[in-house]
Amino acid sequence: AEEIDLLDEAGYIIYRTFPKKNGYYPNDDHMGAPLSDDYSNLKYGRVADKAMIHAYVTFIEEIQDDIELDDDGNIPQEMCSYYEALIDRAVATAMESEISDFSSYVDPAQNVLSIQRMTVACKIRPRGCLRDIIVNLGFENPAIKQ
Repeated sequence: AEEIDLLDEAGYIIYRTFPKKNGYYPNDDHMGAPLSDDYSNLKYGRVADKAMIHAYVTFIEEIQDDIELDDDGNIPQEMCSYYEALIDRAVATAMESEISDFSSYVDPAQNVLSIQRMTVACKIRPRGCLRDIIVNLGFENPAIKQ
């Protein structure tokens, strides 16, 4: 069991058994990246890939469109809010059962007049994954009051 734990901690996919359960089961869905990395597991990579596709599909319609700018050449706050709502709604609708939360931010201090580009920062809160379940089991004596 110690060797299996070492292989698991090193990021290898191995098959294991469980007492009283037939068959072999993979230990995890490691991706050959450090376990501290955002993409260390296949499930997280799939979520990020899908969110990126939705961001692409959402914003492809906005490419080469004229937008209103403020006096400094920056994106007005109401346009930033519009772009944030656009991507938030698209991802929330498409990935409702696959993520816990999604948020985006468009910094209004982007001089589109000079750089002709807009950057959108998006954050995904993935769903959790129960890798272990610890059950604390004990006896209770109703005659003993605590």
